[in-house]
Amino acid sequence: MAFYDITPEQLDSIRQYAEGNGPIPTQEAITKFNALHAALNKAIFKDLSSSKGKVNRLEKRVQNFKKAEETRAAAGVFAETVPGLDSVDVAKALLYCLNQKQVYKMSKPKLIAILYEMYASWLASKHERLFAHHPQATEYGPHFWRVYKHVQTLTGTYEDFKKVAEQNAGIAAFCQNAAEKYYDWTLQDLTKNLRTSLPYKNAHKDNNKGKWGKEISDADIYAWKIKQQ
Repeated sequence: MAFYDITPEQLDSIRQYAEGNGPIPTQEAITKFNALHAALNKAIFKDLSSSKGKVNRLEKRVQNFKKAEETRAAAGVFAETVPGLDSVDVAKALLYCLNQKQVYKMSKPKLIAILYEMYASWLASKHERLFAHHPQATEYGPHFWRVYKHVQTLTGTYEDFKKVAEQNAGIAAFCQNAAEKYYDWTLQDLTKNLRTSLPYKNAHKDNNKGKWGKEISDADIYAWKIKQQ
């Protein structure tokens, strides 16, 4: 037994004495009580110190995370807003919003041009990627091959919109805003500024050795869009 293992009777005698209802406890009871009190204080102090250390370590991890985020953004490596969010899902949600504006004569190049504007704007304002897939380089400018291949009909349903809204309400609202802003723009309107940008120049075959499908740097897209704002 530990030296401070006080018996229930000894502890009761100390309690009664402290409350003024009993005689002075034995020296053994007092010694054990004092030892127990000291051990308890030591344990509490150790526990509180440990908890404080945990808080400090958590704060340090948060600071390190923020610093890593800043370093990553400076290097042009951006996190996905919703990890794994499919560009096809966003495209269909956008199409649903465009259809509410009675835009039925959509083309895939126009859809992709609007998506690229959205991708660049979200990157510049949120420091995050809109979805999992990078735009790729072609001689016609940035492209989303996955959208081009998998969006078979240029229509979107409410279920398509709801799917994105359930993953991120902000992105669903962003689709609505983009449809409101760009529904009556022509493809030429959408690509006018794009053709002078570094991402477009880097995507062009003259600067890309004729290779299509290479991912375009988010840092270049970010820098271009920031200058437009």
